[in-house]
Amino acid sequence: MTRDKSEMFPKLINYICDKGVDIWQTINGQLEQLAQKFLDYYGENMAPTLENDWIIDPFTGTDLP
Repeated sequence: MTRDKSEMFPKLINYICDKGVDIWQTINGQLEQLAQKFLDYYGENMAPTLENDWIIDPFTGTDLP
């Protein structure tokens, strides 16, 4: 797969060019907001640590309490 190939999305490319949007900055900003929402919703106690490794992969994690 080649990066920065956007021929499949001509309307998106036209919009980006017309509006001067930095698409990677926009995506990164959205992901940062999503990460903050997860932190707000789940809190620090659900952060993936050694004791909460089941969050990342529930089939290889330790036993639940």
